[in-house]
Amino acid sequence: MHLPMRLLLPLLFLGPGVIACGDDASNQPPTVDATISAPTALVAGATGTLTISASDPDGDPLTYTWTQVDPNTPGTWVGGSTGATAQWYSPVVATQTAFTFHVSVTDGVNPPVVRTVTLPVSVPRYGADVQSLWGSAQCTGCHGKAGNLSLAATSSHASLINVAAKACGTLHRVVPGDPDNSALVRKMEGTACGDRMPTGKPEYFDQHPGLNVLVRSWILAGAAND
Repeated sequence: MHLPMRLLLPLLFLGPGVIACGDDASNQPPTVDATISAPTALVAGATGTLTISASDPDGDPLTYTWTQVDPNTPGTWVGGSTGATAQWYSPVVATQTAFTFHVSVTDGVNPPVVRTVTLPVSVPRYGADVQSLWGSAQCTGCHGKAGNLSLAATSSHASLINVAAKACGTLHRVVPGDPDNSALVRKMEGTACGDRMPTGKPEYFDQHPGLNVLVRSWILAGAAND
């Protein structure tokens, strides 16, 4: 039997009596590192960088897809989740929580190669994580000394916890366990209580949204002075 020429053209002869269709039969899957490069731990609201190294033996372009698979409450990808490197910060947490991620790498020909990593996210500590943001946000410029509200390191915690916020009706500045009803959070997010903080730069916490997660997590976990 003679095959029509239009059927013979796509065939590639590999040896006597052996025929394979097209070029894909010899295409190799991507070579992907066994492990994802990631922080060993992360504080809630802080941005972590995840990186996977991969190459393709055939020179095919690679597509990367990062996915948070556990727990169900999603964090935030910063700048997208489709490159060899991705950045992410957690949602609000009240206890240390393990987050699991997959990265899928595909050349568009072979099945995707998947790698997994688990990243523990901890509750922020006041002294190490929260206090420093008052300086970086320039809040201490208005509240740096003892007085109505001091955010100086030696007095800030006592100035915040269960202290009435005069501009916010019956709200207290920080209500341990209740970030939604803490005047500090409302001032940071601009949802109530007069002028948004920090004075002169009200967009600061929109530009650094992970800091809202950090403060909310600290309050939700009990607002300890640790």
